Amino acid sequence: MAKVFIIDRDPEMQGGFRQSLEQAGHSVVWASDRSTLDQARLAHRCDVAFVGSEFGDASSLDILNALRCQPSPPEVLMLSSTADPDLAEAALRAGAWDFVVKPCSTERLLRLLDRAVSSRLQSGDDRVIQPMQSALVGSDPRLMYCLRQAALAAQSMNEVLVMGETGTGKDLVARAVHNASKRKNGPFVIVDCAALPGNLAESLLFGHVRGAFTGAESSQQGLVAQANGGTLFLDEVGELPIAVQSKFLRVLQTRRYRPVGAQREEKSDFRLIAATNRDLEKMTREGGFRSDLLFRLKTVHVDLPPLRERKGDISALAVHLLSRHARESSQQLKGASPEFLQALSSYGWPGNVRELKHALEAACLAAGDAPTLLPHHLPFELRVCYTRDVVGRPELCQKCFGENQKFEPVTWAEYRKRAVKTAEAEYVLGVLEHTGQNVKKAISLSGLKTARFYELMKSVKKRKKKEKF
Repeated sequence: MAKVFIIDRDPEMQGGFRQSLEQAGHSVVWASDRSTLDQARLAHRCDVAFVGSEFGDASSLDILNALRCQPSPPEVLMLSSTADPDLAEAALRAGAWDFVVKPCSTERLLRLLDRAVSSRLQSGDDRVIQPMQSALVGSDPRLMYCLRQAALAAQSMNEVLVMGETGTGKDLVARAVHNASKRKNGPFVIVDCAALPGNLAESLLFGHVRGAFTGAESSQQGLVAQANGGTLFLDEVGELPIAVQSKFLRVLQTRRYRPVGAQREEKSDFRLIAATNRDLEKMTREGGFRSDLLFRLKTVHVDLPPLRERKGDISALAVHLLSRHARESSQQLKGASPEFLQALSSYGWPGNVRELKHALEAACLAAGDAPTLLPHHLPFELRVCYTRDVVGRPELCQKCFGENQKFEPVTWAEYRKRAVKTAEAEYVLGVLEHTGQNVKKAISLSGLKTARFYELMKSVKKRKKKEKF
């Protein structure tokens, strides 16, 4: 039987549903207010959690994120009294197993519970995520969901499609899946589809025999053959020539291929992982990508979020990348000032983690022997974004970094945490004021996902309550 965590103020949930769960043999932990929530959440590891909306939308998403970020998170079913499509989308994107609109019968909730438990048992223990966490740094719920998908993919032999913008770490996820799979001791063969010359693409993929075409002075093994016993990684699969796609689909279906100019087919036992930064479904509609190949590739898909949608991970990422840079370059590790971290958060990062890495390396070079990185060490475009942010709201600089205020001797980690929290609070209050307290407009203006903006709103409310006392 399952361990069930219920977080709801609804009297019907406290009464009939809880009783039905216990009669069915499930173990039930209850939290009806925020004062008991964190204690219960940390003390009891559960399989499934029901989270009600009576705490408020922002708080419900906050609870969902807290649950999904645990080392072995439960499946979460969000319960809402209102049919809000935006909240439903935010919940699913944050990792909810399902979104249910009340009123909902006890029988239906029990069926959903059984399905969630079955899904959890089939997916296995979330400890399988650990090998993936060395690939990408962060604790954002969307990222954690992606890593879980990748971890589950590593346990199967299915094709995997990794999607995401340039620089999000698609290649790192692909290699992590390979390294965590049964084929980890086999070859990991990379095919850069964007660099495949149209007239030689088949030869490079499938190989050729001597005399197959002008210049083929000897037989050559293709990349598909080289991946035998291991993993074939098609990087930027959206660039694969349309003429090659049909032939590659047949290779996927049979694991057999014919080298250019050969009379007989050959066999290769490989596992396929593909990656793309393009919208393959749109390409399919426009005739640029075969729909049958896309369906085959999407057996398992991992959709990596861009860095601008997980800005809460930027500080941890920066520390990780600075440590790695210092280690690889045999240089002294540099610290990051609160202003420096705020500058990183004010930028949109169109090049994602890859651009962040290069910006940090450039900042280390510009800093010379200085032990601490400051905003003026960053590349010009980043400094412009930060300067515009500070000049537009000068009080932010004062409140975050203590100008004209007495210095309080706290640890660096605490000082940085306070600075970031203050900046987040000022931004949320400012954008809400600018939009006349219209939350939807504020979310659109901020460029943040709905779930993340609600998190920040909740954090601001808690901060303001503390300041009253």
